[in-house]
Amino acid sequence: MFSRTLVLVLMLLIGPSVSAKTPSMGTLKTLVGKAAECPVVQAGRCEATKAIVSLGKGAIVGLGKLLKTTKKKKKAVVLAALGDLRAVELGAAILQQVNSKDPLVKHAAVIATTRIKPKGAVKVLAKAIGVTDPVQKAMVAAALGQTRSPAAFKPLTMALKHPHPRVQITVVQALAQLGLDGVFEEIKAFHENASHKPPVQIANLRAFAILKDKRATPLVTAALNKGSVPIRKAALKALKALRDPACAAAVIPLLKDRVWVLEAVHVLALSAAKDALPALIRIIRDRNHPANVIEKVFWAIGETKETSAIPTLLPYLKDPQADTVVWAAAALGRIGGKEAAFGLFDALKRDEKEVKNMAIWALEKISGKRLGKTAERWETWVFDKTRKQ
Repeated sequence: MFSRTLVLVLMLLIGPSVSAKTPSMGTLKTLVGKAAECPVVQAGRCEATKAIVSLGKGAIVGLGKLLKTTKKKKKAVVLAALGDLRAVELGAAILQQVNSKDPLVKHAAVIATTRIKPKGAVKVLAKAIGVTDPVQKAMVAAALGQTRSPAAFKPLTMALKHPHPRVQITVVQALAQLGLDGVFEEIKAFHENASHKPPVQIANLRAFAILKDKRATPLVTAALNKGSVPIRKAALKALKALRDPACAAAVIPLLKDRVWVLEAVHVLALSAAKDALPALIRIIRDRNHPANVIEKVFWAIGETKETSAIPTLLPYLKDPQADTVVWAAAALGRIGGKEAAFGLFDALKRDEKEVKNMAIWALEKISGKRLGKTAERWETWVFDKTRKQ
């Protein structure tokens, strides 16, 4: 309790970081000592480190001196603070600590390196990833991924051969973050190894989501058929990112499963999957699904932009339930066309405010015009348009 109070008092005395005023070495040493008592020394988890960072750039010179004299956890605190202060001028000194034998110091140095991105960082990290300890190897791999540097590709692909799942998970994510030519092929080859444990398979699916490369669609849809719930969730999330209409055949069967129907509809909507239209129409006709599912199905139908769906949607503009009318109007607005516009007139005449607002939105989206809230002006626009055609 006393330590926390002391830190708060020091923060109040220091005040917010509005200048580069240099704090005393005594203040820095006190705060570094208190921060070393924290279980985690990063500023987001330690009030004392946060207090050091609040000193601003003026603290960098003093922290540079402490970097040379402190050891173990105190040195890790100094590195954490320098990273948050973006102390580029001390980049070389921070990089030296990446090779420290002390795990805490090494960890803090790697994190600081990812924040500062000093010159030569990739070269140092590429060498540091050669450690045998899987925790340290994974930590360095994550840092290499954040560099976004082509020079990080080779050391990461080498690290992908490590048998430890933690390393594999981190490396595959780091490769995806690079977003370089050749990354997809590397992750695809790794993914096709059937011996991977579920957490690694999930990491692969997340990597495909990061890459957003539609060549991954067959690999991701294949994962839908695996019995694992977490793997299926990860596959559906990846398909949302890929937005590939080619996924429809694999996703449509999930529309019959009440556990997965909502996620399946979401995927089909984002993918604008026209092949799913008949299955989606069956759901809104069925009326046995919850309102949140029906709403999302109308959205998915609209996203297909298929004019063949308009005759199916128009009767729902006369539905007694205002929500249904709103959903149908929104779908028609997304599809567009004169036939859809004609149908929206009736919705404009209804009393419900939300219905009128959605009908206007849909008509504006179809026409590209703003003609107000009266049906007469919109009728004039449609008939004028028809005569010109």
